[in-house]
Amino acid sequence: MTSVAITEPGAFLSAKVCAALRHPLMRDLAEARRDQMSVSAEIVDAITLIDNVGAWYEARHASKVSDVSPGVSQLDTRRCEAEEYRQMTVSAAAEALRISPQATRKLLERGTLHGERGPRAWRVCAESVAARKDNTTCQH
Repeated sequence: MTSVAITEPGAFLSAKVCAALRHPLMRDLAEARRDQMSVSAEIVDAITLIDNVGAWYEARHASKVSDVSPGVSQLDTRRCEAEEYRQMTVSAAAEALRISPQATRKLLERGTLHGERGPRAWRVCAESVAARKDNTTCQH
């Protein structure tokens, strides 16, 4: 593990704590965006970092994450790694679902459609798009 120099007051969170916090934080962030609340880029970056670290921890310790709140749904994180699932662009997903790209992004932000937010764009899980078209549930 590499060290990080913190030049301002900060906090250290273990990967296990990130796994416990990631779903509620992402849900709250999606709700804030849905309600068109102003959320600073620093907060979005921090939540995204917590989500990424938590996802990594869950993927490595899927059977050991038992102290997560019962209200938080557990995901099959082994299948959520960006490198492991077939991806598509937001426009391709929107076309397949016959909705606008903006509506597709809202589904991604809410977590209704599975995808990973990259540095510049979303990568949408093709299996999630197919499941939504078939009115079934994706494993993500």
